[in-house]
Amino acid sequence: MKLKAFSAFCLAAVMLSCGNKEVAPSQGGQEPGTDPTPEAAGVITLATNEGVSFTAAGGTAEISFSATKSWTAAVSAQWLSVSPKSGEAGETLMTVTAGTNRSQDPLMATVTLTCDKDVKMVTVTQEPAKPSAIKLSDYKDVLFPETGGSAEVSFSAKEAWTASVDAAWLSVTPTSGAIGENCSVTVTAQANATTGRLTGHLTLSSETDMQSLTFIVSEPVELPDDPVQPEGPIVWPTDENALDYGLADGESRQIKLIGSQFNEAGVYNDPQNPSLRNITAPCVVDNVTYMGPGLIYYGNRIAMNKVASEWDENYADQAVPASHCISFKINRPGTIHFYPAIVSNDGGVLRVPTYYLSLVTKKGGVVSGKRLREFVPDEADMADGNDSANRTDANIRSADWAHYWVSLSVTEKDLKGIDEAATVYLYHRNQKVNTLTVQYWPFIWQSGDVDVPAGQPKFLLAGDSTCSEYSAASAPQTGWGQVLAESLGGKVIVQNYAVGGESTKSFIDSGKWDSLRSSIVDGDIVLIQFGHNDEKTDEAHATDPYTTYQANLTKMINETLEKGGKPVLLTSICRLYFRSNGEPQRTHGEYPAAMKALAQSTNTPCIDMEELTWQWLKGLGESGSTPYFVLDKRGNTSNPDRSHLTEEGAKVVAGMIVDGLKELGLWQ
Repeated sequence: MKLKAFSAFCLAAVMLSCGNKEVAPSQGGQEPGTDPTPEAAGVITLATNEGVSFTAAGGTAEISFSATKSWTAAVSAQWLSVSPKSGEAGETLMTVTAGTNRSQDPLMATVTLTCDKDVKMVTVTQEPAKPSAIKLSDYKDVLFPETGGSAEVSFSAKEAWTASVDAAWLSVTPTSGAIGENCSVTVTAQANATTGRLTGHLTLSSETDMQSLTFIVSEPVELPDDPVQPEGPIVWPTDENALDYGLADGESRQIKLIGSQFNEAGVYNDPQNPSLRNITAPCVVDNVTYMGPGLIYYGNRIAMNKVASEWDENYADQAVPASHCISFKINRPGTIHFYPAIVSNDGGVLRVPTYYLSLVTKKGGVVSGKRLREFVPDEADMADGNDSANRTDANIRSADWAHYWVSLSVTEKDLKGIDEAATVYLYHRNQKVNTLTVQYWPFIWQSGDVDVPAGQPKFLLAGDSTCSEYSAASAPQTGWGQVLAESLGGKVIVQNYAVGGESTKSFIDSGKWDSLRSSIVDGDIVLIQFGHNDEKTDEAHATDPYTTYQANLTKMINETLEKGGKPVLLTSICRLYFRSNGEPQRTHGEYPAAMKALAQSTNTPCIDMEELTWQWLKGLGESGSTPYFVLDKRGNTSNPDRSHLTEEGAKVVAGMIVDGLKELGLWQ
């Protein structure tokens, strides 16, 4: 899974001390033969004062220097690394490595060498990416369900090209082609016959260029029972750049707030100067990254500004959809505690934020990121940042202010199996207005695993017009998703992504599924109801019940599970059609049966809404059923609407779904 790169990373160096201690002066005279002159500060001598330059392809370069004492090295950007990071006195050859620059902007960073009181900085630059001879339409990984499938890869080519794959279960056609703006190949993956996930690559090559895409086939949902192997102790990474480095369980570290970036000499600018309060680019201080623009330093707190257009609704697998956040690495589980004060309001009423904690890990060589935790405070537990009393350092640590604090944890389960330190991101958003400013202070990281309370899950709805929400102008038409929160008891979060006219195919192809998937956190329940529009015959919507329809549902099931969510399938509700014998008609063909068969084979919970609504309508009879459906849709009596519900009908159907969730043990 590829994670979105944050552009123009901090150009400032991270300053690290070498750890030498001052020696206390002698009491009562000098020993014979000792030198009265204090020991000289550590000195670094660079073999060359010139900077290091890389092409867009990246690579490695060497820096030669000598040091009179032990030394440390640090880099100021994630696309750059250095080895070794520390050493003893003497002449040293250090290797600097840069990754590939795929952006159209030049990159700049620094390598900072520190030896006692001496600091030397080497500037590193990298050229922007040159125009590619082969340009892919999409760089995202392609994920197939366990049953495999096919995907079309579109690209343009300025040179003759060839296509190849590196896995026996993958095939590609055609394998070569000529120059063209609308080139494409079809990659086909066989069904996964193993117990694990399959990963392979497509490579497109020309005389001067090479591009590749990763293809993944999900592991089977039901794995065979393997003998339980005894587990040894967990070995955690020990990255010195992690915020929790050196902390024992239960110990805490407060994050240092900063005013602005380092200046060119590697020294802090004056944090009291108002013109320097805006953090306009990512800045790293004491192993914490402040991701600008949109962060403002106020001496004792950081204000994360409005996100608005900087929030990416379609960020899919990227961990952080907002450019405003703080970020740091951790080696082990722990909890971040912070005090927030909201300063954005709407008509004098404070807007309610959602606080998010995302995590990026590397396990078994695979990098993945997901939204891990989220928290929505009660209105009574929000500190009004417009009131100066709520911005008083003395008050925020008092018992009276304790209910304002927020705690978000990363557990042992979240980190188990990591190859290296994981990266944590903290950010916020208001779901409706998306223009929320929050002031934060202090940030405290407490090391140690905790049990995260289960709490109330939120519900995410994927479906068609029978589920979606409608404005007052569409009354009396109402989707069951519109009244689900009320049927669940009121105080529950329901995010309705259902859209009229959607099938499983169009919902995925349009990116609506990616948008829903990006909002899933551990424990969320995803209700999936499709079938009404999969019956259509046009290319944008049509699916076959036992092939493409099941494949699309499988994709939704697997990707929900990967995010820690709980998928629930719902067959389509009956339409208002009756036979001459007085029984309701079943108008959805093989789609309900195909969904139930898939639910059984994948052990996925399923509520058979077609059967439940069929029994309901049968009991009411045709005349008794009419108040629950929109027949004269906006005055169209010549072609009655027999698919959509009135508010009364939506409440009945939502009640059936709640009862089904209770029977499945997913709701109380």
